[in-house]
Amino acid sequence: MSEKANAIKPIALNTNKLKVLIVGKGLIGTRKKVNYESFLAKVTTVDPDIERGADYVMCFSDFYERHKEIFMEHHLVIISTNLSSENQQVAEICEQCHKLYNRTDDGSEGLFSDMCSITSDDYVVAASGKNRSPYVARHIISKLKPVLNEMEMDIKKISIHSNEAKKMHMPYETLIESLRKE
Repeated sequence: MSEKANAIKPIALNTNKLKVLIVGKGLIGTRKKVNYESFLAKVTTVDPDIERGADYVMCFSDFYERHKEIFMEHHLVIISTNLSSENQQVAEICEQCHKLYNRTDDGSEGLFSDMCSITSDDYVVAASGKNRSPYVARHIISKLKPVLNEMEMDIKKISIHSNEAKKMHMPYETLIESLRKE
């Protein structure tokens, strides 16, 4: 099996169990903080600019040196400073410490990316621009919303019947066929 340079495996995370460290609390870092907190993640921020109101007002290298134990508690690191060299330095430390990180300056350099998503009681649909452009993902999601709204009743039926089908080890196709007959 050949290894792909940018192999992407979509994954859904239960963010209310995650601790997320955001390095750089500018526009992107603040947006990421709000987004992760809206999904109940515990977020810690580091930024040397006192005006940005970070939890730790210092550069990342000082934070890492003084608070390594706090750094090690975090599951994900969002690197969003406006300096590529600093982002690279943070990424290298994350790799040494086996931390998953996202570089907002160059998504292809990170280990994960945040996908745009639609969340419902019955499903989550996510789209990614494969670390190239968030605009691709946003466009896909905007086109999917009306389609999913039209399918709402069918999705609800499948959701209601899926637990019973799972208990009976019923294949998906059989479940769909039985729902069509109703």
